[in-house]
Amino acid sequence: MKKQLLVLSVIVVLLQGCAMFDGFGNIDKAIDYECIPPMVTFAYPVNQGPRSPSLEVTLPLPPWKIEIVLPLPDPNSGVISDRIMFARSVNGNTEIWVVRDSDRGQGNINSSLLIYNTGDKEWHEIPNAFGNISPSINKLYLNQGHIWAVSTWPKMAFGVYDEKESTFKLLDLTEPVPEGYFFFDDNKGMFWIFESFGAIYSMDPLSPRVIRHVEIPEIDVFINGVAFAPDGSIYGLYSLVSYVDSKNDLGIFQYDPLSNNTENIYNPSYEQTLYFNLFVDRSGNLWLDDHTWRTPDDIWYEVVRSPVFITDKYDTGFTYQWAFPQIILESSDNRLWFRSINGMVSLDPEKGEWCWFTTERSNIVEDQDHNLWMIADGKLYRYQLEP
Repeated sequence: MKKQLLVLSVIVVLLQGCAMFDGFGNIDKAIDYECIPPMVTFAYPVNQGPRSPSLEVTLPLPPWKIEIVLPLPDPNSGVISDRIMFARSVNGNTEIWVVRDSDRGQGNINSSLLIYNTGDKEWHEIPNAFGNISPSINKLYLNQGHIWAVSTWPKMAFGVYDEKESTFKLLDLTEPVPEGYFFFDDNKGMFWIFESFGAIYSMDPLSPRVIRHVEIPEIDVFINGVAFAPDGSIYGLYSLVSYVDSKNDLGIFQYDPLSNNTENIYNPSYEQTLYFNLFVDRSGNLWLDDHTWRTPDDIWYEVVRSPVFITDKYDTGFTYQWAFPQIILESSDNRLWFRSINGMVSLDPEKGEWCWFTTERSNIVEDQDHNLWMIADGKLYRYQLEP
């Protein structure tokens, strides 16, 4: 009898160990990943002075696993960040592309290229990959076998990767590209440039040709963010700046490239929320950070926010504040992945389950085999999604 009770106790403990907290301190169900509990779950002070922010580090929890350590930089190189850009399939293996940024002093940032191959399980470093474009690279994009690089310093510049020479070559544009917020449209394989206080442009990198489309629908508008919808339309987040009354307001517009028309979008929860980023999921829902989302048929939902975004890491004179998270990915299992000053959080929108799984911050990319990849503590992490 004692032996049976012992076995039963062990089973109960194991089941409890597999449980997940739903972000509010409640055990939800038995699953295979772990989450960090929120700092507070009921209330927090708002009228106290600053205190030293928590320095405790939690590296990506299971099922995230370390794949490999990133190449150690030269101690004098001034490396400040490693940014994971995308994953691609090459000869049956996966390549993970990473941009390494180094501070050369006086605000000068130099970017180099790191490529990890799952076949030989080695890093391949290309220090001068961007030398023909700019010393500093903002972003890389993969589309239909082409790899495009974009730089905004010292001016807007675009490049394409030459596989034989392992370097990017500068695109010879037909006309100058205006300064502004740029975004890549994966579906159409082109860049869109939203000129602050100006117009909307597109640039086909295969031409390469710059086309001016339409004026941005408000006067004195500064573009903060852009997101593409499955129906081909484009959402823009803007700050409306009035020099008469010094008013700075936020708004959203929708641009239809087919009709070349723009329309302002009314958010009924605007007065209660602040938002700084846009994201459109595969169902066409428009997300404003973790605050609200709008369905394609114009129904708005306000999110019951999770306390995992309450943080003490802001240096603004308050003990705690709500962080402003940014959605960076919708994975193939329909989860949304957020990045904030607190670290990284996943959300299952269908179940309303939040999981804060690391205090490190990184981009996350998914490969063709449904592996998720991120960087933390100088290491490349991998997470195999369930089929």
